[in-house]
Order: sequence, then C-alpha cells, then structure tokens
Amino acid sequence: MPRKSRTPYAILGALSHGPKSGYDISCYFEKDHMFFWNESYGQIYPTLKKLLKEGLVEVEVDTRTQGPERKVYTLTPEGQEVLQSWLTETDCKSSFRDELMLKLHFGMPEVQKNLLDRLQNMEKELSDGLDALLVESEQMEELDLSKEELAYRKMTMNWSKMFYEAKLRWCQESLKDFGIKKSSKKKKKKKKKNKS
Repeated sequence: MPRKSRTPYAILGALSHGPKSGYDISCYFEKDHMFFWNESYGQIYPTLKKLLKEGLVEVEVDTRTQGPERKVYTLTPEGQEVLQSWLTETDCKSSFRDELMLKLHFGMPEVQKNLLDRLQNMEKELSDGLDALLVESEQMEELDLSKEELAYRKMTMNWSKMFYEAKLRWCQESLKDFGIKKSSKKKKKKKKKNKS
C-alpha cells in the first residue's frame, strides 16, 4: 500500500504558526533548522488548492500597488482538527537517502579528488549552517510563544544542532583519514591606516 503524502500536514503545520502565502511556506521549510523536511513549489500550490477545496484553509487576496496579487492562506478550525489528529498518529516512519553517502560507498581512486573536494565543501556548508542555527535559536527566544510551544520548537532546533555537529565531526575525521586538516575560518585583518 503506497504511503500517503505528508505534504498536506506539513503545510497545515506551517500555517498553524501563522498565515502565509505559498512563497512564505516554501521559505519556512528552507530555514536551516527545518532541513529535515522540504516541500517544493510543485507540491505546495496544488496542495493549497486541495486544502482550500476541503475547507481546511481559507485565503485572502492581498492586492498590491506593485507586483502580482498575493494570496495569504490561514488555517481553519477544521484544518486545525485534521492537523491535531495527524499529530497523534503513532505511525511515524523515518527515511534517509543521501546521494553523497552513496557515492562515497562506491568510491574509487580515479575519482578521489572530486569526492574529497565535495567533502571539503560540505565541511564549510555545515560550519556555516551551525552559525545560522545559532542566529535562528536566538531569534526563537524572541517569538511570542507559550512555554509548551517554545519547548517543542527548541526540541527540533536542538536536534538540528546535534545533527549538524555530528555530521561536521564525521566530515572532519573523514578528511583527516586522507591527510587533510580541518579548515579554520579566516578572520579579516583590519588594515592599518597610514599616518600622513
């Protein structure tokens, strides 16, 4: 039996954190601490249309003086019920696919430089990602959330941080096995002004 799509629930969840346009929803899932889930434009807009037809969301058209009109979607009480029902389901299967891991598994001497270059790039991406997570974590503290809501947000934020840290450590140790030292962030040197 095919697994039912989780996209409707992801969108309902995003809207439970406030009204959003389709573009806003896409940006919501692009945040660093949301890396464990993504939704494309091709998934978001058809699903919003379906949710609207089912009465789970409602829409308001924001007419702007410049640019195209903006459709802002809001969760309805019926949508909130469907979201809560899904949150209580016990069937929560996790899947993991990583193309780089697959390439490394089948690695060979002829392509070693390419794969190591990709690992070095990943090291920088992960380091930058951790910095972004720190900023997002500080911004989260300023949100107007209940104690319980903040606790759930922190739970996924901490998981994201630990995942990034573990993957960064693995990346650095893997490069070390090939004799490549971990990269250090270069600090910009202040230029001294010449006295005239």
